[in-house]
Amino acid sequence: FGPAGTRLSGWMTKIRLGWRKPTLGAGLRSELVADLVRWRVETVVVGPMDPPATEATMVRFLTDLLGRPPERVAGVWVWWQVQPSSLERWRDGQTPMARAAV
Repeated sequence: FGPAGTRLSGWMTKIRLGWRKPTLGAGLRSELVADLVRWRVETVVVGPMDPPATEATMVRFLTDLLGRPPERVAGVWVWWQVQPSSLERWRDGQTPMARAAV
């Protein structure tokens, strides 16, 4: 029972269960960003999670998806002022962080 799962909630559950983070190709990124847009996400918070490696994987996953690192606040990781609609233009998978690394 509960709400229907989405691609983003599915991947977050998989990571929580110990899976590795997915490679964010254009198609998957587009689906995940669509979930953020639909949910009207403005702030993302991660932690604390056990084991710590799971938390680290989740932070890497969301950093890749959101295109920027979080801020550490009171024992949790926070991405402030998330603007999912601005992420839609990165359908090619080239977030500002990926472009800067090239």
